[in-house]
Amino acid sequence: MKMSFYTRFRLATRGNKLFWITVLFLLAVLFSYFVFITPDEGGMATFMSMAFIALVGYFYGPGPGFISSILFGCVMFILHSQMPTEDVIDGFVFKLFGYDCYWGEVADYIIGYGLMGITGFFSPKADKTGLKDFSRKKMFVMGFALAAGLRFIEGIWNCYCFYALNKGSFWANLGYSTWYSFWYIGIEAIVSLIIILLPPVSEAIRYVAECATTPYKHNTDYL
Repeated sequence: MKMSFYTRFRLATRGNKLFWITVLFLLAVLFSYFVFITPDEGGMATFMSMAFIALVGYFYGPGPGFISSILFGCVMFILHSQMPTEDVIDGFVFKLFGYDCYWGEVADYIIGYGLMGITGFFSPKADKTGLKDFSRKKMFVMGFALAAGLRFIEGIWNCYCFYALNKGSFWANLGYSTWYSFWYIGIEAIVSLIIILLPPVSEAIRYVAECATTPYKHNTDYL
């Protein structure tokens, strides 16, 4: 009996790590253009882009999670960096070890987004059959909250260390760095967590997790 296109598609994609990592990566890139806050000082709060790339680690563990998150940070640096391309080439490539290198901007994207791979440590352990149980919905919430919190701290450190704030005292500069980071990292993290905690969304994450990690069994009532 000839299989339908839908059946062939499920056979090809269910449990296909490369397919689902690519899908999540592209969704994260797409949602990075849905910006709902752009502070005057810089930065941007996107809609769920951190959460999408964090799902890679949650589904597949720390290795794929960190690799995907770091690559995502590189793409975000290329797509959304506030530095013109010619400044990046001149200041970063040709003066990599000089005074004018752009370590602040690089760190904010690559290290900041790379921290989303921490969710890999909250990925369920596979059983004897190699399958994972994603019924404990709080695990992703905990992993994402930790990753977002560390990215928030990285944002404060980045703003304080790499930019000439000139706000006066140590505490004034630290306060400004915290407030600045909150408006483009903290807000996105809070909104993402609220959405993730909605029962339909958490159930959707569980279902997608099973699709991403469990091969499709043809001629069964598995789905």
